[in-house]
Amino acid sequence: MSAADKEARRLVERAVQLAPSSAETNYARAFVLSLTGEAEEAVVVARRATELNPSFAEAYAVLGQALLFAGDVEGALAACRQAERSNPRDLRGSWLHDIVGHVHFFLGDYNKAIEETWRSSRCALDRRACELLRRPPGRPDDGLACNVLNGGRRVGLGGASSGGDQVAPDQGANQQGGAAA
Repeated sequence: MSAADKEARRLVERAVQLAPSSAETNYARAFVLSLTGEAEEAVVVARRATELNPSFAEAYAVLGQALLFAGDVEGALAACRQAERSNPRDLRGSWLHDIVGHVHFFLGDYNKAIEETWRSSRCALDRRACELLRRPPGRPDDGLACNVLNGGRRVGLGGASSGGDQVAPDQGANQQGGAAA
């Protein structure tokens, strides 16, 4: 285990000591355990997080990841589907679709594996495009690129939609004459 892994482990252990009834601290611990090769323990901790907050989509996603790493492919798929049901509008879905793509690969459903991997890439690319094309903060049209790329929904970098603002057709070019921003 690397020094960074050990430090991450130490920090999440401390967080859980301070807030053992927090779904978020248990989720963080499960995430670190999952990524540091402790899949079985990660499953137990992620399940605790989902028990503490049954609508916590990220906890179901990390449960799916841990179950996949532990070899329970069907359980991983069920946990990922619960994550999607818990928060279907979550724009951080690239990670979730990546897990689901791996699950379908291990199940032998290669077409669905490719489809989910594509969805994962698409989510990541849309989010990155929003980051690259954003106008400077504080301008009235801040987030216009995100608005265009996300079907007229105003979306910030954190992924939360701030309503149904629509983009007027004449707002497509920036003042430097470049691409839509």
